[in-house]
This record gives sequence, structure tokens and C-alpha cells, in this order.
Amino acid sequence: MRRSLASPAALALVASLFAAGCVTAFGRALERGDGHAASGLWDGAAAAYAEAVRLEPGDVQAAAKLRAARHEQASERLARAELSAARGELEAALAAAAEAASLEPTRAEATARLLELADRAVAEGRTALAAGRVREARELAEAVLRRAPGHVAARSLVAEVRAHLAAAALGRADRAEARGLPATALAELAVCLGFDPRNAAARARHTALRARLEDALRFVVVYRGLAPSPADEAATGALAARVSAERVAAALDPGLGIVLAAQAPEGHGPGLVLGGALATHRIARTRERARLACDYVCGVDREPNPERADRERDLADAERRLSAVDDGVAAQERELTRNETELAAVERDVSRQEEAVSRARADLEQCLSRSGARDGARCSSEQSRLDGEQSRLDGERRRLDGPRRAIEQARRDLASARDRRDDARRGRDREREDVYATPSTRTVDRICSHGYDAEVHRARAEVALELGLRSLGGQPEDERRTPHAHEVTDVAHHAEVGPCAELEVDDPVELPSDLELDAALGDVLVTELARVVAERFEAYRAALFAQARAAEAEGRDDLALENHVRFLLLGRASPAEAAVATAALARATGLGGISAVLEPLELPPAR
Repeated sequence: MRRSLASPAALALVASLFAAGCVTAFGRALERGDGHAASGLWDGAAAAYAEAVRLEPGDVQAAAKLRAARHEQASERLARAELSAARGELEAALAAAAEAASLEPTRAEATARLLELADRAVAEGRTALAAGRVREARELAEAVLRRAPGHVAARSLVAEVRAHLAAAALGRADRAEARGLPATALAELAVCLGFDPRNAAARARHTALRARLEDALRFVVVYRGLAPSPADEAATGALAARVSAERVAAALDPGLGIVLAAQAPEGHGPGLVLGGALATHRIARTRERARLACDYVCGVDREPNPERADRERDLADAERRLSAVDDGVAAQERELTRNETELAAVERDVSRQEEAVSRARADLEQCLSRSGARDGARCSSEQSRLDGEQSRLDGERRRLDGPRRAIEQARRDLASARDRRDDARRGRDREREDVYATPSTRTVDRICSHGYDAEVHRARAEVALELGLRSLGGQPEDERRTPHAHEVTDVAHHAEVGPCAELEVDDPVELPSDLELDAALGDVLVTELARVVAERFEAYRAALFAQARAAEAEGRDDLALENHVRFLLLGRASPAEAAVATAALARATGLGGISAVLEPLELPPAR
């Protein structure tokens, strides 16, 4: 916003403009400030004067100019605040008045106007709250506190708004729980606690509901165990005993919250009944002769050295960098030449104009000598001509500043480019020395192969797993029969004298016993059962997410929120899934994630 130069401070600034020609950074900053001040651009003037004060903290004149500019800035903000207040834009008026008070803290007028506007905003906020326009009331109170943090009435209004919002959230929680939407109620209780952290009743209710909901969502697996095979009851019975509920539970990911139980809790929904039997268990051991080979060093060979190729590539890169820097130096040299040419042209114009001034001065002096020194009126045209030529000369001389500054900059840029070229040349020379220092070939071991006789021994335990699955309280859903095995292989050979050192001693057979094989086979079965349970849990989790998305698509926002919260409570959501569910939660409640539902954070007190 521009202001006229009618104020005494502004007239004082314009009257004290510096003469042109300052070359220091301090002088240039003052000159810029004076130019902005002359145009009524007080923001630019204050910024320039502040730079001058930073460069010369003790300069009295610069400090005075800065104070005057800040006074004008504050006056502009106050005028802007009045306009905004007249239009009913209280937030904009508060911002402008606060800025005025910040620019000129000792100006009582600015502070008083800020407080008047704050009082008005609080009064309008109370009216909005009484009319049920809670968002408007909150925005007005927060706008006041951002500009006047100690405003008591605004803090009181914020507390009333929070109490109103907390009560509204508590009412929504009551309605959600009455409709059988406990997850939605949990989210609304979190909103309530966010606005009223000291509400002990709401917090106790939140804690109890969270525990109840987590228990209801927990995926329960009723494990019936594995029955032994009647054909080999002793071996399969021992194997089935190894696949105990405790071992299956230990193999599950603890982060999934899956519980193994002997029987299903009454009325529990999500879960799985798992059981089965073992069949066709057997242990087999085999042996077969094989012709194997070992490697040994039988000489040396020479091959191209890959390090030499790496060094040559580095040298080529250095050459390309140097070429690019050379181009940059050439470009800077052309730029310097262009600026010098431009300066020479301007200097010629200055010389011609100086001659024109000399001629005009000579004509004036000749006129004055003819008419008498006291009769200057008769030489007014010659005087005007001299003044005009002198003004044009001043203009031509000012034109010198641009090319001169450009030449100085071009010389600095050229010096920097030449420094970069020197660095690039040194880098190229180092890479070249590395190439010369790296041999083009290297010596490597020649590897030969020696054949020898050996025996390959295998021990394998296998069993068929007949597994039955059904959901809790439901009909059988899946029956499957899958083979599982554990196999160990060992190679044995007799000692022999030869080129391979590892063949000089006997290597006897070392295979596990039948009991050890069955123990390992039990581990395989435990892993398989844990995989099946995790697979079914993932299907349950995915179905809950799909139900939430389907409810969203149908416009059933309450059911969508319920399922999204339940889905997030299960954990292990992918980043994409979590983003979708969190966005739905934020849209419905303003909460930023499930952590806010589980552990509602206390909002900071109003300032």
C-alpha cells in the first residue's frame, strides 16, 4: 500500500536522500531505502534500512531512517486493519493490527486498537457459539490468541468451545454405542478426551470400551491337535505330540494378536477351529555312488586387469569434465569482452556529451561577455541549453554504472571459472597418473578339476497332514491333505593322496537318527500350521477392510467408520491401506490415526 509523503517523518526522509555514487554495501543499502521511501514503498524501505543497520550497527542516521520507516509501516497496517474491520473481516483486521503493534511496540495507538479488535472478535465468537456456530466461534477465539496470547476472554471462549465440542462428541459416542457401533463410539470418546482431557468418566469409559473391543476383535484359534495314524500309532503319536498348541502359538507372529485356545469363548466371532490327523509316515535312508570333483590351483594365467579399465573410464570422465569447464571459461571470456565493448560505447557517448556541454558552456560565456555579467536574462536560452546538456551528461554518466558493475561481475565469474578449470586439470592429471600406475594385465590362479569317487547318503522323514478347518460356530470350510518332509544329505569318501587337500582324510557319513529326523519333521508341521493360521487371519483382516470400503461406496459412513476403526485396531495394515483408513477416520472425527483412538493425546492449553 502506498502512502503520500505528507507526514513529517516521510518529508524528513525524502529531504535527507543520499547523493548518488555510494559504492559500499552500507551505502547501497541506504540508497535503496531512500529510493523506496521516496516512492512511499515503506516495506522495501524498512528492509533496506534494516540491512544498513545490520552492516553498521552504530550509525545514528540509518537507525533513525529505520524507525521512521517502521512508523510508516505501522500506519499502513493500522489503516488496513480499519478497512478490514469495516468489512467485517475480523481475522484480517487482527492480523494487520498485530503486525502494526509488532512493527512499533511503543505505539500505544496500535496496541489499543489490537485489544479493541480482540474484544470485538471474542464478543462475536460468543454470539456464534450461542447460535450453534461452533467452528466460527473457535476460529475467532484462536485468531485472537494467535495475535494476543494473553487475552483472558479469548482463553475463556476457547475453554467453552472445547467443552461444547467434548459434550457433542460424548453424545455421539452414546448414540454410536446404543446403535451397536462400539468402534465408532471409541473414536468419538477419543475426540471427547482430546477436547476435555480431564474428563475422568470419559477416560474410564474409553479404557473399558477399548479393552472390550480389542477382545472382541481378537482372532481365536481353537486347536484340536493332530491324531496319530492307526497304521503307525507309535511313531505318528510321538510326532503329533511334537505339534502341540504351545509350539504352534510360539511360531505365530506375536504382533498379530492371535490366541490359541482349547475351546472358543462364548459368543466370540472371528476365529478358526483347526485340527487333523497324520498318515503314511515313513523314514527312508538311501545310498548311491557318485563321481565328484574338487578344484585345485595348477598354475597361473594372465588376464586383462579390470582396475585398468576402471581407471581409464575415470580418466575419460575427467577429460569430459575439463572440456565442459573449458567451455565455461570461454563463455565467461566472451561475456567479459561483450561488457567491455558496451562500456567503451557508453564512454564514447559520455565523451561526445562532454563536448556538447563544453560547447554550450562556451556559448553561454560568450553571450554573458557580450551582454554584461549582470544581464543574465538575455542569455536564458544559452543557460537552458547548458542545463539540458549537463542533465544529459549526468544521465550518460549514470549509464556507466551498469556496464562497470557487469564487468566487475564478469571478471569475478571468469576468475571462478578459471579456478574451476585449474581444479579440473589437476583432477585430470591425477586420473592420468592413476592409469599409468595401473598395469593392464594381472596374474590369476589357474584352476583345474580332479575327479574322485564318493557316496551320497540321504535320510528322509515324511508324513501326510490331513487338516480340517472351519470358522468358529460354522460348518467345515476346508479339508486338505498335504505331504511334508524333512531330508538331510551327506557326502562321504575315503582318504586319497592327490592335488586336493580336503581328500587327504576320511569323510565318514554323519546323518541324524530317526528320532532327530522326526523332531525336525515336527518343526516343519508346526511351521505349516502357523502359516495356515496367519493366512486365515489375513483373509479376516482383508474382509474387514473390504467391508469398510464397500460401506463407503454405498454412502453408509457410520458403518464405514466402524469397520475402518476395527481394521486399524487389528494392526499390520499396509501403508496404502492405513492411508485410506486414516483418511476416513480424519474425515469423520478429525483424528489423525488409530494411535489417537487408542491413546488420545491431550491438546496443548490455549495460549
